[in-house]
Amino acid sequence: MKTVSLIACAVTLLLTMPAAQAQELKPGLWKQEVTMDAPNLPKQARTQQSTHCITQEQASNPKMAMKKSWGESQCQPGKVDQNGDTITWSATCKTGKFNSRMRGSMTIIDATHYTTETDVEANGHTMKSTVKGSWLKASCDQAGQ
Repeated sequence: MKTVSLIACAVTLLLTMPAAQAQELKPGLWKQEVTMDAPNLPKQARTQQSTHCITQEQASNPKMAMKKSWGESQCQPGKVDQNGDTITWSATCKTGKFNSRMRGSMTIIDATHYTTETDVEANGHTMKSTVKGSWLKASCDQAGQ
């Protein structure tokens, strides 16, 4: 009888856990490799690299960090959903006198890698971008933070 109770408790715990828990990113210095594709975009502008700092707060809740950054850049988030390790979104932004619409996804591969794919439409033009993010180190003592 004791064994049956233990099994019942274990099954109950498993059934009440979220089906797919999202991973957290590691806070610290990250490298971004960006590839863009748009008509008339010069070849030298199609790939870029940069570094940036991800705080503990951003690393533990990328969805909230994304919404916060949109607010700082005059964007209004549309639908933002998360399914396991993938966040999908849409947003409308105002840049100068132009409005743009974007939609995309971010997949957290593991604590030290993520990818994003984004489609942007602005002023009758479209652009697709892909970002590969890689964790470099825990401290953010470099430029590009």
